[in-house]
Amino acid sequence: MQTEVKAPLWFAAAKGGLAAAMLALPLLLLAISLAFGPAPSGYAGAAFGAAMLLVIAAGQVLAAIAGAVAGAIWLRRPQHGLVKWSVNVLAVLGAGIIALLAFALLAR
Repeated sequence: MQTEVKAPLWFAAAKGGLAAAMLALPLLLLAISLAFGPAPSGYAGAAFGAAMLLVIAAGQVLAAIAGAVAGAIWLRRPQHGLVKWSVNVLAVLGAGIIALLAFALLAR
C-alpha cells in the first residue's frame, strides 16, 4: 500500500497566499482604472497615486489571506504535476509582486 506525503500546512498556506496575491493584482489594477478614471496632475495626482498604492496593498493583503486559507485546504491534497508547477510559478511571481509593493511603500 502506498502512502502519500502531504505538504506541511504552513507551506501550502504560503503557496496559496502568494499565488492569490499574484492573481489579484491584474484584477485590482483593472478595477482601479475602471472605477476612478484618469489621475489628476500635480499635488492631487501625487495624493491619488499614494491612495491607489494603499488600495492595491490592502487588496493584496486580503487576497493573500484568502489564498492562504484556500491553499491550506486545497493544496494539502495530492496534485498532478501541472497543478504543482503552475502554483509554484504563481507563488514565485506573487512573492516578487509583494516584494516590489513593500519596497514602494517603504521608499516613499
